[in-house]
Parts: sequence; C-alpha cells; structure tokens
Amino acid sequence: MLIRIEALPARIAHSRESRKKGTVVVELIACDVDGTLLFNYDPELPTSTLEVIGSLLDRGITFVPASGRAYDSLCKLFGPLASRMPFIANNGTVAYRNGEVVFRSIMERELGNALIDTIVASGDCEVLVTGARTSYVHPKDPGFLDFMRNTLGFDVTVVDDVKSIDEPFTKISVYYPSRVVDERYWTEQFGNRCSIASAGFGWVDMMPIGTSKARALRAVLELLDIAPENIVAFGDARNDLEMLQMAGLSIAMEAADPRLIEIADRTTSDAESELRKILLS
Repeated sequence: MLIRIEALPARIAHSRESRKKGTVVVELIACDVDGTLLFNYDPELPTSTLEVIGSLLDRGITFVPASGRAYDSLCKLFGPLASRMPFIANNGTVAYRNGEVVFRSIMERELGNALIDTIVASGDCEVLVTGARTSYVHPKDPGFLDFMRNTLGFDVTVVDDVKSIDEPFTKISVYYPSRVVDERYWTEQFGNRCSIASAGFGWVDMMPIGTSKARALRAVLELLDIAPENIVAFGDARNDLEMLQMAGLSIAMEAADPRLIEIADRTTSDAESELRKILLS
C-alpha cells in the first residue's frame, strides 16, 4: 500500500531547488537511529516507536534503519521487527537484507593501519575497527568495552592488535568518551584518502572513499525497485546529509547539524510523531 503525503517547500537549500515539490508517494522510510529515534544512548527504543514502525511495515512501507551502529546492535534494538527490515549499518559501509550482506565497502589495509596508528597514539581516545559482523577493540580503558557491549549492545571482539584481524576493514572509528570531537582534525589528516563523518557525541567514522549512508541506500533501493523520490529520510548528524539530500522528503531533527537544517524540507523535535503522521495520512 502506498501512502501519499505533501512535502513542504524546500527552504533555502540550493541543491534542492531543481527538485520537484509536491506529493511524495512514500514507499520507504530511511531513518537514522542515535539522535533521531534514540537519545542519550538509551538501551531500548520506546515501545510506542516500535509499534508505529510495525504498523508502517504492515501498511507495506519499507522501514530502513540507517545508522553508524553495527548490524548486531541494530537487530537487538528493533527486536522481532528486525527480520522484516533491510538495514544500513556502520555509516553506510554495509547494507543487509534478510540477514545477508547486499552491499559492502572495503577500506585499503594500508590506510586502515595508518588510521589505527594515529588513533592509538592519541591520548584520550579509543579505536573501534568494524568488520561485516563484529567490531574489534583493544581498549585503553576497560570502561570502553563495557560501554560498547552493555550500553550500545555491540558484538565486540577483544584482540591484542586490531591491525591483525583476518577480515577486511569496513570502518575505522575514533571515540572520545568525554568530549565532542571536531572532525576537521581527521579531515585535514586523512580527508583526501577516505570519507570522514561525525557520528554523534564523541564519535568520528573513517570509511572507504565515497562511502555514505546514501550510497548504501541506493543499493537497497535498486534491489527493491524504489525510486529516491518515493522515500522519506530522517537524520540529525553530518553522516545523514547525503541521505537527506537524495530523499523525496527530508526531515532533520531540530537539534541537527546546521548543514542538515539548511537542506532539509522541514525539521522536527520528535521523529516518532512524524512517522505517525505518515501512518495516518
């Protein structure tokens, strides 16, 4: 079943001025998780949010969580609904459908090693190396392992040397536990060799060049034969920018990165209420 909703006029985004405005036939919703559906690293999604998403799925609208989180963490968050949804994980480096990898970006090993060495040499941060099914750490602080496993729900493997893992790197992340990180430092150091995006408080993700949630989403859309103009996208951080730019209707959180506010069709303080509007339209 297709749901039609009226898109508000694009506000000041020159990149969207040439796009058609009007009715959006909603076939798919791509939605960021942390900072959009979930706040302050809450371990569970609200029951009301899960109920709305389940109802959207029942109406035939595909719901795609698009997150910097790993696949296993996302599956835990969405519980029984997970088997009914594609997922974009690890900031767009991997996409899954029916539990199978349908898209994957792989980082050059030499670049990954250089990133790891730089993070390890920095004093107040941790490194997280992500593969297709698990993430790898050699924590400086044991509290980081507890945070990843018990707060974020990641499947984390502790190794003596994260550079020596057998599988390819999909993403290298730096985490500053006590402060907001400025991605510009990492962009100056490595921005000509990889894609870099802030992924929420304390996190910066480094990925194969050209990687984004939007790129992985395009792979999912091709599999499902859905046009970008028939999707609604929600987000709050820099890593959501391209995904919002490609959507027929883009909705940024009110506290979003200013770059998202600039290009979004509208803003909201409550993503669940916007999902409910789509459901009731």
